[in-house]
Amino acid sequence: MFSKYSVKLELEKTFYGEIRDPLLGDIRLYRYEMEIMNTSQFQRLRGLRQLPGAEYVYPSMTHTRFSHSLGVLGLAIKIVNNSDLKLQDKDLRLLRVAAMLHDIQEPPFYNAVLHESFVTEELQYAIQAKNIKAMFLECEAKQVQLPVNPQEVIELLQGKNKQYLKAIINCEIGANRLDYLQRDSYFCGVKYGLIDDRILSSFALEDHNLVLKSEAIHLAEDILHNLYQMKVNVYDHKVVRSVLTLIRDAFRDAYENHNVELEHIFAMTDDEFLAKLGPDVIRRLKLRQLPKLVYELNTFSLKNPSIATNLDKLIREKEDSLIKYIAKHSDLKPHDIRIEPVELRRVGDADPLYVLYRRKGWSERSDSKRSYEKRLLQESSRTIKEWSEFFYEQWRVFIFCFVGETWDISKIDAVREKVADACDKVLGFLKYGEYDRSALPEFKEMFSIYTKEDPKEIRKKVFEQTGLARHILELFIKNSRLTTDQAGTILKCSRTSASLILNKLAEENLVTKERTGREVTFVLRQNVSEILKELFQPEIIVK
Repeated sequence: MFSKYSVKLELEKTFYGEIRDPLLGDIRLYRYEMEIMNTSQFQRLRGLRQLPGAEYVYPSMTHTRFSHSLGVLGLAIKIVNNSDLKLQDKDLRLLRVAAMLHDIQEPPFYNAVLHESFVTEELQYAIQAKNIKAMFLECEAKQVQLPVNPQEVIELLQGKNKQYLKAIINCEIGANRLDYLQRDSYFCGVKYGLIDDRILSSFALEDHNLVLKSEAIHLAEDILHNLYQMKVNVYDHKVVRSVLTLIRDAFRDAYENHNVELEHIFAMTDDEFLAKLGPDVIRRLKLRQLPKLVYELNTFSLKNPSIATNLDKLIREKEDSLIKYIAKHSDLKPHDIRIEPVELRRVGDADPLYVLYRRKGWSERSDSKRSYEKRLLQESSRTIKEWSEFFYEQWRVFIFCFVGETWDISKIDAVREKVADACDKVLGFLKYGEYDRSALPEFKEMFSIYTKEDPKEIRKKVFEQTGLARHILELFIKNSRLTTDQAGTILKCSRTSASLILNKLAEENLVTKERTGREVTFVLRQNVSEILKELFQPEIIVK
């Protein structure tokens, strides 16, 4: 189909036009790149905001995928030139086109649409290939001579060929990430995305792999720290998530009612997409009548943060049950409540990048593989490794409520208080280490996840117990459930002393607390029971 394209062996000597960018200055384009930019598929990017929903917090955050795509092209070329990567002309042409088209498959409101399970990665790849081929055909119809083949561009962007070129665009500190961090922070008016320009001259090519020079690791640390700050303060802002909740809810309904065709969505702009979702969504966005945040749970509020991964999965599975329970105990209707878990992501979600270490005695003329070694970026810096883990652990779940148009602040505050009470009954053990047995039975699974711990750590904690604490643990061998009154009576100590010890054991996750009304019962964890039977020969018989 594309046999008519003739591939030149050298780049055009002069540029055909230039684009003025507020961050990068002039971005120069060849004639064929200008024609690609003028295709209907690329012009659609003018109607796709880079971060939909953020304009309700940061009013100037209205820049588009169009400017971002040109920015990635500009930064990719800066990396090649400043780092002196010495690419062949054919590779350089391919890189330029791929950088321009890396987001050509993005749908409107991508941060709501792409998180639905029925929007698969295979579909996105198919849309990407379809769009790129259509653009090349449109250029061919205008008698424009293109120096690259569309299939080469598709294979590069999908990671099937020339990984070193794709890495320039999409590695952990590639042109894509560098541009959106700078561009997003610039239009938000925050300083989190500032990038040291020295990073652009810190790359090299070794064995057809893009690598980062070891002396630039501290620059990479700054970039990943900035990414974390942007995620917490901008990308996952509660108002941004509120808008996405509204859009995602309407999109799911429209898809289930066959009001929108999935493939057609990828050809729409933001405004065209909103029109398909109905007048109610448009009215709410126009008047800023967004769902209100009524409850939040995050990693910092968890008593045992290590369970975030399992908890995220479980909340998604039990979402309907949780919504019904909250509605029942807060005088709301289930269709007015939405749960929005913030997905877990790693810093290294992009293509991995290696760091190049030159060994002692290496010379510029040496081509021996023994003269250097490569390590993954996250293995090259303790700071980056810790940031990556910390970034991944920043789990959050928002619970939103659709408020009535006539609600005032006092009404919203009253709803928040009722929802918080209902959520604490089900999820409160995550904060306080207590489980209310009157809550949903299926959430006991969450409690079992919460109490998981390494057996070696449990043995160590048991050995450390002395005096009254040791005697109370021995009591649990014969009777797995105790109240403070029972423990005090059997051991002939005050109720206060028994309560202090039992609560201390609960803090160390050796026992758990179940609350029924005002009565608190302490329950020995199953794996602790097995260890106690091995370690202790109980002399106290519980009647």
